Amino acid sequence: ITESDEILNEKEIMYPLIYGYNLRTLICILFSKFELAERLCKKLQQKINLNQDPSYEVQTSTYMYIGLMSAGMYRRTKRNKHLRSLRKLNQLFVKFCNTKGKSCTNRTLILRAELKSLTTPSRDWRIVKRAYDLAITATTDLGEPFKS
Repeated sequence: ITESDEILNEKEIMYPLIYGYNLRTLICILFSKFELAERLCKKLQQKINLNQDPSYEVQTSTYMYIGLMSAGMYRRTKRNKHLRSLRKLNQLFVKFCNTKGKSCTNRTLILRAELKSLTTPSRDWRIVKRAYDLAITATTDLGEPFKS
């Protein structure tokens, strides 16, 4: 174990690190810099184990950003690994909702809408619109429409 590994295990250092990476990742996603977002996600995952992080908020935020990055990368590259990643994260969020409560329903619906936008034939655009409408409504109902 190195000195830097010990530092990352301390909560007062770990959370600012995670929030810093997540904020940068979100900015990259908003500006369609998906390759940079992917590198940031990989770096963060090398530094911490999200499955051991006790903060549900940090865990679900980070996974949602990874899902949004995967959707963007799939749109850009059409590489199935990104679609598989998004599907896997969508299933994880459904599991979160079933086991930890409905507090991340909005994030689940956002990732589901992204998945539908990538997998639904274009002639069925109403299905995709409905999925995004549900995600927007769920997020707005939380009272924090701009919170991820």
